[in-house]
Amino acid sequence: MQQDITPGTVKKVLLVDDNEDILFIGKIYLERSERFIVDIAVSAVEGYHLMQQQPYDIIVSDYDMPEIDGISFLNHIRREGYNIPFIICSSKERGEIKTCTSNRYSYIQKNGNPIRQYSELSEMILKSLPDSSGMHTDQTMASYSDCLRKDGITTGIHE
Repeated sequence: MQQDITPGTVKKVLLVDDNEDILFIGKIYLERSERFIVDIAVSAVEGYHLMQQQPYDIIVSDYDMPEIDGISFLNHIRREGYNIPFIICSSKERGEIKTCTSNRYSYIQKNGNPIRQYSELSEMILKSLPDSSGMHTDQTMASYSDCLRKDGITTGIHE
């Protein structure tokens, strides 16, 4: 049974990673909740071009990519005037990532368990984006968790 989503509640996510397998798994996982529409890009350059064509609610980017890393991508879009939420994903510890203190971003560490990783990422995305009232409630998080649990996915949200 399809979940009824109120228009405007589905969020546009730009997922950027040089690993196509990770992109496709992430897209499938995030979209199955019907709360996200996910576009994918295999580089920061491709991601930036997509951003110029349409608006996104949030960007999720790998840190360690060839040519332009995630922090350089973040710095570039901030210089261009984009001020949307940004999440860095990396297998490195947060302290190992070069950063610019003026650019706020969220961080999630990649781990060996993709279901756990994308559950945590889903939770982080929802926490980063305000609902229609401008706040996130436990009800919003619990509703998302219930939706995933119906598919047999353990989220770690309110469990």
